[in-house]
Amino acid sequence: MRITVIGGTGLIGTRLVRALDESGHDVVAASRATGVNSFTGEGLADALAGADVVVDVSNSSYTDEEGAREFFYASTMNILGYGEAAGVGNHVVLSVVGTDRLARAEGGYFVAKEQQERLVTASGRPFTLSEIAALDLRARQDDREVVPDPLGTYFGAHLAPRDLLPEPTATIAPTRYHDWRVRATTV
Repeated sequence: MRITVIGGTGLIGTRLVRALDESGHDVVAASRATGVNSFTGEGLADALAGADVVVDVSNSSYTDEEGAREFFYASTMNILGYGEAAGVGNHVVLSVVGTDRLARAEGGYFVAKEQQERLVTASGRPFTLSEIAALDLRARQDDREVVPDPLGTYFGAHLAPRDLLPEPTATIAPTRYHDWRVRATTV
């Protein structure tokens, strides 16, 4: 499977590219360092050519709402447009757990991340929003728990008690993460 990772040379992208490569996938690490700029669209057509999946783990260097919104809007629209033209089959976005609630409570950067997710979900294209902090720890056989700290902040935002929990109307999929991961790594 050919997978293009937007932000593929960054903190998360480097690790993701390595893991996908070790799993036998044909991986393209797309970032400004490799001549791809999702904000301007430069290099996206070539980076997405032949890709089955695009994974967006890019991040805004702006933490203020206006700058982050501008970055995520332009980048997401470019990735969606070039992705559709290239026939990309799935658009995966690295999400922040509880983005919508953090956007309402704290604004700023989280409003921009929520906008990114809304653009992707409204695009009519196949997509996946990935919120996998605890699942990733388990997949790595790391027995540390993800536990709340009532005094802690998340990128400066104070979390309400239920911010990291699913809404009562959440749909719980019958597929377990472990089963999906086993199938995904054997493809």
